[in-house]
Amino acid sequence: MDKLYLIKEGEISLKGGNRKLFEKRLRQNIKDKIRPYKSEIDRQKGRLYAYIEESAPEDIIDKALRTTSGIVGYAKAYRTEKDIEAIIR
Repeated sequence: MDKLYLIKEGEISLKGGNRKLFEKRLRQNIKDKIRPYKSEIDRQKGRLYAYIEESAPEDIIDKALRTTSGIVGYAKAYRTEKDIEAIIR
């Protein structure tokens, strides 16, 4: 199972017609910083979700996300079912 991170974009969300270009560059910058570990970055509702190979060390991921321009915040996240009992566990 991959590690999951929720990433909040900064000023990049203010860009107009070239927003897609900035988002693509941000995703590529993140992937470049955590190479050689496999990763996939998805976008939904103004947030990025980074799925990073389980073997990637936490300190490398932390440094990559902390030093990437365009990121104002991030947090490790966990997948769960959409059920209150599953969330409580």
